[in-house]
Amino acid sequence: MEITPEQVQIIMTIMAPIGGYLVYKLATRGTRNLVREVLKDNGLLKDETKIKIFPRSIMITHYKKVDTDHILKLPRILEQEIGSRFLLRRKNQKIILEKMKPIPKKAGVFKQNIQTGRIEEFSLNDLQHWNGVLVSAISGVGKSELVKALTDGRNTLVYSPKGSEDFPNGQHFSEQAIRDINAFIDNYKNIKEETIIVIDEILTFITIAEKMDKNLLDKVSTNLTLNRSSNLKFIIITQKLNRSSKLDLSLLNYKIINDPSVALYEQSLGIKPKTNMIGLTRGEFVLFNEGQEYIIKNNLSKNRKQELKDKEKNRSVKRS
Repeated sequence: MEITPEQVQIIMTIMAPIGGYLVYKLATRGTRNLVREVLKDNGLLKDETKIKIFPRSIMITHYKKVDTDHILKLPRILEQEIGSRFLLRRKNQKIILEKMKPIPKKAGVFKQNIQTGRIEEFSLNDLQHWNGVLVSAISGVGKSELVKALTDGRNTLVYSPKGSEDFPNGQHFSEQAIRDINAFIDNYKNIKEETIIVIDEILTFITIAEKMDKNLLDKVSTNLTLNRSSNLKFIIITQKLNRSSKLDLSLLNYKIINDPSVALYEQSLGIKPKTNMIGLTRGEFVLFNEGQEYIIKNNLSKNRKQELKDKEKNRSVKRS
């Protein structure tokens, strides 16, 4: 029997929802099995445990009652396995894991609370009683761009081994730089306008300071314990964390980090990350402050992205 085009259309209309349902079931089967394995590994799985997968959430019922710490691990473990960030809620004997909303892609710096998922624009004005910020990130993730965005329009002095290569107002490490920093610390109580001292590549600075003025590192550490209510602030940048006691970086009360090895420095930095650092992309960092944790995202404008591409292209030409 020949099927007419109209009959084909009717069949397709009837089968489409069924096909879509089958595709959905196949797509979620892998996630369900993965969640089951995670529950098993953390002592939460029972024979009666039910796992329901929705487009924006996962619901778990009839799970074993275990220590809260085991349950709180779930969002981080699933982030590692699935690549999505989750918020965790417990309600009426249910564990509900909701996917966090994506941070906007428009140009600007944003922060997202990992406890609530709330997204807001972020600036240094958000920091309360701050003495400084440690910005630690592996090479190539955009830490200099983040610092420039945060300090735009603010009174800053930048000291860097690369001079003005990354910061237009950057100055090379020198005897004059050492004298300048000493003078600001000695007079920090009398500074009338907010002054931010940015030190790029802190490990290089430590080496130079030890040769030129051994007392300066102790003075910086001491000042970090005193200057929360003053107008003198520090932003210290590094691409490699170090347990060195020559400058106590744990004294900086805000830390912005993108470094998968950060767990090795929990004791020396005084932080215990809840976020999976491996999942961070370029321009993404984690902000730590006294137990609070946020995702920080610096979105560059199209013009700035093009400028950086042109700059890298010129560097490649010079190297060749």
